Order: sequence, then C-alpha cells, then structure tokens
Amino acid sequence: MESTKLKIFTIYNNEQTLIKSDIITPLQVGCALSNYRLGETLYDDTGDNISVLNKSFCELTGVYWVWKNYDKIGDPNYVGFMHYRRHFLFGHKEYIPDWYGLNTFPKIDENYLKEDITDDVNILSIVTQYDAIVPRAIDVKKTVDSKNNYEHFKHFHDIKDLDAAMKILKEKYPEYSLIAKEYDRSTLSYFLNMFIFTKDLFFRYCEFIFSILFELQTKIDLSKRDDYQLRVFGFVAERLTGIFIKKLYSEGLNIKELPVSIVEDTHKSETHINSSIIPIVVASSNEYVPVLSVFIESLKAHVNHTAHYEVNVLERNISNDDKMQLKKMLLNTNIDIRFINLGKRLNNLQSMCVGRHFTVETYSRLFAPELLPEYNKCLYLDLDILILDDLKKLFEIDIEDKAIAACVDNIFVSFCNNSNFPDLKTYTKTTLKLDNPEAYFQNGVLMLNLEKMRKNNVKSKLLDCILNMKVHFADQCVFNFYFRNDVKYIPTCWNYGICDRERRALNVKETMPLNILKQYISDSQNPKIIHYSGPYKPWVYPDEEYAKIWWEYARRSPYYEQLLKNMSEHILEQSNYMIDEKIAVVKNYKKICLKYWKAKFLEKITFGKRKIHYYNKKLLLKDKIRLGRYFYN
Repeated sequence: MESTKLKIFTIYNNEQTLIKSDIITPLQVGCALSNYRLGETLYDDTGDNISVLNKSFCELTGVYWVWKNYDKIGDPNYVGFMHYRRHFLFGHKEYIPDWYGLNTFPKIDENYLKEDITDDVNILSIVTQYDAIVPRAIDVKKTVDSKNNYEHFKHFHDIKDLDAAMKILKEKYPEYSLIAKEYDRSTLSYFLNMFIFTKDLFFRYCEFIFSILFELQTKIDLSKRDDYQLRVFGFVAERLTGIFIKKLYSEGLNIKELPVSIVEDTHKSETHINSSIIPIVVASSNEYVPVLSVFIESLKAHVNHTAHYEVNVLERNISNDDKMQLKKMLLNTNIDIRFINLGKRLNNLQSMCVGRHFTVETYSRLFAPELLPEYNKCLYLDLDILILDDLKKLFEIDIEDKAIAACVDNIFVSFCNNSNFPDLKTYTKTTLKLDNPEAYFQNGVLMLNLEKMRKNNVKSKLLDCILNMKVHFADQCVFNFYFRNDVKYIPTCWNYGICDRERRALNVKETMPLNILKQYISDSQNPKIIHYSGPYKPWVYPDEEYAKIWWEYARRSPYYEQLLKNMSEHILEQSNYMIDEKIAVVKNYKKICLKYWKAKFLEKITFGKRKIHYYNKKLLLKDKIRLGRYFYN
C-alpha cells in the first residue's frame, strides 16, 4: 500500500487521545498562541501559516497549513480532515445518528479504533473509489426547529456575518450564487468542516474558502465578541463548505457521505478500579479558572494521603496554557486533574439559562454519568465553595441505593417561611411535589450514584423535565422534583450556605424554623464546606461573610494577581455605574418618587406574582430615592 496516496489530518488543540497511523496524522493548531506542544504531531505555526488566527479561524488554520505546505506532507493524491473527537466512521455497519446527526461513543478504545475507524487498508479502499468523502448531511429542522440553513445560522450567530460572506461569494464566484441561494433555503447542511478530497479538489476548495474568508476578515469587527462568537470564520466556513459540496454534486462528481462520530471522553486515561480513588467533578469556563484554582488550593490543604483524588473538569473553552498551569499546581500531590470538553452539549442548552447568576455550566452535572463510565459514584461540586475538611469522609458516606446524596437547603427552607416569597411554599408542594420544604436539597454539593443514573437513563429524563417545567432555581429545582424519593440526606455542615447581604436583608435567619436555625448556627461554627451560593461572591465582594477565609486560600494560588485585578475592575465598573445612576436619578427624582408610591400602592392590592413584582419594584425605586435624595435636596 502506498500510504502517501492519502493523508487524513486529525485536528487537535490540547492534550487528547491521539489517533495515528500511516494515513491518519495528528496536527496541532493554534500553536502560535501557546507554548504547549503535543508530542508526535505536526504543528500549524511552521512554514507559511496563519496559526495566530486560530481563535477566529479554528481548525481552518490547520487546513491552511496543509494547503501551503503540501510538499512537506508527501504530496498525497487525497487529503482530508477530522477532529480530535469527531471522526469519519469507516466501519461496515449501520450507524444510527442522534438528534444532531452524529453517532455517540463513550471513549476512544481498542474496539472503537478497530471496528469504527478501522485500518489503513480499508480506509484507502473506500476513499479511492470517490472524488470526495463528506459527512452525512444534517437536517437542521431536527436541531433547533429552523426552517432552513439561513435561519439556523441566524439562531446561533450574527446573520450580518453570513450576509457579508455571501456578498463576497457573489462577487468573486458568481457561478456559485444560485447554489448558495438554494443551500440557504435548504434544511440539509454539511457541518464540521470535515472532508476528504482529491488533491485538485482540495486546492480548489482552499482557494475558494480562504479568498472569501480573508476578504470577510477586513469587513467585520471582532473586538467586542465573546470567545464563542469570535470563532466566526470557522462558522462561516461551515456554510461555505456546504455550498462547495453542493457545487461538486451539481458537477456530477462521485461523492460518498459517511457517518461521523462524536466521542464523549477523549482524554488519555486508564479505567480506574482502585477503590481509594475519589472522583470529583466540577464545571468551569475559561473565565472561572482563577476561582477553580482557589477551589484546588482548598482541596490540597485537606487531602488524606492514603487516598487519591481525581478532579474532572467539565469545560468548553479553557486554554491550553491555563490547563498546564492548573496541572502544575498539582505536581507532587496525590491529586490528578483532567479536562473533559463538553462542546456543543452546553451550547445547545444556552437558552435554558435562568436567574441572575446562573450560567450554562450549571447544567454540566447532567452529563457526569456518561462522561465517567469507569466510576460507580462521584462527588459533584460547584466552584463557589471552599473545602475545609477531607472529602474522603464525605465520599465514604453510604449512599445506600439512592441515586444521589445531598444536604437540605436551609436558605430555601427560610425563604418558604418568608413573606417576601408568599407563593414559594405552594410552588414547592404543587410543582416540585415536596410535602415539606425541609425536603428541598441544595445542588452545589452532590454525591452521584453514577451506576444507577446510567442504568435509568437519567440524563434524558432530566433534560425533558428542564425543557417542560417552569422552575425558580434552574436545574436545582428539577433535581428536587425528579429525585424527591431517591435522595440520601447528609449532614448540612458539608454544604454551609453563607448569609450574604441579600439574605441578611431578607431576614433569612429570623424566618428559619427553630430546628433548622439551631443546625445552621452549629454548622457555622465548624463548616466542612463553605458554599458562597448567593450572588455576592467573595472574589468580587471581599467584605462578605467568610470572604476573608476564601482570600486566605486565594493568596496561595498562582492566579492571585489575576483575582485582584478582576476584583479591582469590578469595583471600578460599579463606581462608574453609580456615578451615571446618580446623575439619572437627580434628573428624574420627582418621577421616581411618584413611581415608588404607585408601586407601593399596587403591592398592597395585588396578590401572587404581581404582588412580588411590585414589591421588588418598590425596593428598587426606594434605593434610587435614597441615592438621589442628598443630591436633589
């Protein structure tokens, strides 16, 4: 076999399980933006390259590198691209895709490589029968109920980007215009920027794609985009790739559509059967890495040296440099850390975010059972906690045959007795089906019976509940509803929720039942885990309750200066906001007073949700009156 006939490059940007053969070649992208290097790969920052554009061009920096350095890869007759966790499936079997059109596998193991990726001889025999190999088309109507590809792009991204790209296409490649229009109106799409082309088609594709993207780059502003929308050229390229494929079909070329996998866990790890391992699961975004580092410092300070701890970080966008820094923190300890990318799972749940301080990462816990198939149980912990005792003690609590173990939410119990939340007790009984508010548990510290949850297919059932239930506190209420008869209650000292300024204003302690209050006071004397569960986090409000202890651990973190910088920027932002707010209040002081008395009157004559609405409005207007009184008078 002449392996140089075909090269398939698998794109990587961090440490993952490498797939490598004479045909399949790992290629690390974004190398110009990081000091981290994978072993046994090619790098996209050598020769003629655009590696520095990786944050906005994504895997296309790898495609560009292959195009411009084709002689260095052996001048193959065919060239293709896959991703570290999405691969073409060359197995001779019937694959049944999920709702997104992909085929899910738990991890890359010997069976997956042998039966689904197969060997070089089989891959070569399939590819050389065709001019092009592309992913099976995905019906966008089944994803977000989009009526066509154009509306699908509009749902997730700024449609002006696609419009600008199509205008360039029309000018540069008028022969593609009709197909581009038809593609926009179609519901079948070719995502992922994956393909295998003959050499001639590949060069034609690259000229088409990059000539449009480079001109588009001069026409759009990236300065105010978040990390996700910064990937605009990768997203637009998916549409251009689809149009290119449809053009090839119109020319009568011989094309094969293959199924594509999505691998849940691509991290290099052995299956763990050692009972001394304590698996811990947390979720973090790149912005939360400094907070994660403080969590790790508190864990390090309270480990049992006879045990081994594994921190599994569920993430979407943590940079390679930050991953290396976090790993460096754990050198010469009995703690390991691994990163599991959640990718589109969380992107698809973005619309479910509710509440003032909830982010989409809060839904990560739903995926723990399938992402940790090697474990029977684990601890799931929020990052806004501080560990003050050995987690081995918590992990060894007998979960019995329950699906989860958790602590009663003392703060929620108080809210149910609080006149500020008159409907909460009814909501607890009618919506959540809890006979007593004291059965309501807090989600920030959980022990998960992974084996039972997998067996009962809990993830899909919880997702159905999230989609169909109207709840107050994100997935926490859904967990309470679903597991109301399947929870083991553990001592509340393992999840001591602080009484921040908002809760003090709501008289939380005064409205706790006596038995709950006694336990809450007892826990405050010796908490095993402090949970900063309210909106006033210690890294933003250093004068809050128990914030001083948090900062003691923060000083040990390599991110200490970054935490100080973030806090200073927040204080400055709040200061500027207050100045603008004062000016606005002074200008409209009389109107605000009238609105305040109106809200106060309506609060007294209304009931239920309307009463709460006017109560909150009254408080907001009262704060504004206090702010403006001094200046106005």
